[in-house]
Amino acid sequence: MRTYDLTPFYRSTVGFDRLFSLLDQATSDGSPGYPPYNIERTGENAYRITVAVAGFGESDLSIEAKENALTIKGNTVAVVSDGTAVLGLGNIGPEAAMPVMGFTKFERFFRAAGGVSVDRDDVKRYLDFVNDAIYDLLIIGQATAKANVRDVIEPWDLPVTKGLQESVHAFERLEEEIELRPILESLAARPPLDAALADDTQARLPLLFGGISVALARMFTLIDAEVKAVHTGEWERTFSLFRLLI
Repeated sequence: MRTYDLTPFYRSTVGFDRLFSLLDQATSDGSPGYPPYNIERTGENAYRITVAVAGFGESDLSIEAKENALTIKGNTVAVVSDGTAVLGLGNIGPEAAMPVMGFTKFERFFRAAGGVSVDRDDVKRYLDFVNDAIYDLLIIGQATAKANVRDVIEPWDLPVTKGLQESVHAFERLEEEIELRPILESLAARPPLDAALADDTQARLPLLFGGISVALARMFTLIDAEVKAVHTGEWERTFSLFRLLI
């Protein structure tokens, strides 16, 4: 089927985008365009293009305008699965990872879980610590799987203590949600594992992330019952104690 590029008409027909979108769809192979966008006229010869790219921050995108073409690229991670286990994670680097928890959610979570207030600058150190803890659990799980002559890490291979399991249950009661994708992106930035993750193990990662987060939030007041606002010193002491216990 012959197709026509209607892009040149958009510049002179702002306000009729819906019409040309319909024409685009009628003359295309039926695949919808991505990402969705909007064009606003801000002056006689000036326009603003708004593009919907959910899940990406400004630093995750590269934008190039060349020869009447606007190209937007996003850093992504490919996860290939055969229905049983994750087969591979692409190394996209730590700077491309989407954060597991933004500041508003981070602040709300620590107030609910530990009764303490946190600072915006604490988000990175918190995410780095919990992501490291998840990776350490998988390293031990890998060793257990290898000892049992398996190349897939099952949930029971992970060294989940009774205390961590109780923290996971506490996290579930908070009714907070943590997305899997950013955790996988963080793992992709670390040295690759020699064993794959079973689907059940992969699905459990957000719960483990939440459980470790609850335990971390509660440990601040266990160390100092009077603490209300968490600062650098409290983070360092809590991290040190947490590493001894984990």
